[in-house]
Amino acid sequence: MVLELTILYFKTNERNTKKQIVSALSVQLESKYGRNFEEKNLRRMMPLAEQFTDKEIVVTLSRQLCWSHFLAIIAIKNLKAKLFYSNQVNDQLMSVSDLRKETAAKTFERTEIANIQIPIVAIPVLL
Repeated sequence: MVLELTILYFKTNERNTKKQIVSALSVQLESKYGRNFEEKNLRRMMPLAEQFTDKEIVVTLSRQLCWSHFLAIIAIKNLKAKLFYSNQVNDQLMSVSDLRKETAAKTFERTEIANIQIPIVAIPVLL
């Protein structure tokens, strides 16, 4: 019981500390760079930073995608799917609504299934 309470205490404090850090950082960034860095937006940026840890990928994607595209892509669970849809947006100049249609239609999953090669078995010919 004591162990569970201790773990709960630390998790609660960790969450509160994270909230305080994000809030304080938001105030600083917003005063320096403007409303794009308000707390709500920082909270949306955090999953992006956690999911795309390779700076080069983020730099490349930020040149190709708008923030609304990023928000739609962040919601996708599979990293390969995220990269697939990011490339689709870039290659086909997709709007955000088109991207949402593609993800709803499971285009990545369908492409993956189509790319699975079924081994061809030789069938003996009876004469």
